[in-house]
Amino acid sequence: HCFAMRVGFPKAICIAISKQNAEEVTLLDKDNKAWTITWLGNDTSECSLSGGWKYFVVDHNLKCGDICIFERLPMK
Repeated sequence: HCFAMRVGFPKAICIAISKQNAEEVTLLDKDNKAWTITWLGNDTSECSLSGGWKYFVVDHNLKCGDICIFERLPMK
């Protein structure tokens, strides 16, 4: 199964975001529906989306080969 309980990001993205703790983030889809997901980062420049990610995958019926584009938005 391609979509596991979490999704990892390339090292360059992890370094650019530079969050080194678990933190709740919000994913918004094109319809502005929101999912609360856990961002996991550490001091070895590894990061991933975890808790809640599987619900995003299921709700969007994501399959192997599908592409998700993430855009970091300013906080309101």
